[in-house]
Amino acid sequence: TVTLDGLSLLGGSRKLGVSRTGLAVGSKVAVGVRPEAVRMVAPGTPGALAASVDLIEELGAGRVIYVD
Repeated sequence: TVTLDGLSLLGGSRKLGVSRTGLAVGSKVAVGVRPEAVRMVAPGTPGALAASVDLIEELGAGRVIYVD
């Protein structure tokens, strides 16, 4: 969700500072993450984000994983 100071993720438990140019406060956005920046960790690990896999799209040599 777009906020006055950036993006609020996971119900406000995490924030990203980004430019709001062209984004209305309260609007929803999709966030893409590079796979090399993601790894599985134990629940409760500091800085970890909990997520559930909604969909996996197989794209030949790669895949897109949608999480919520």
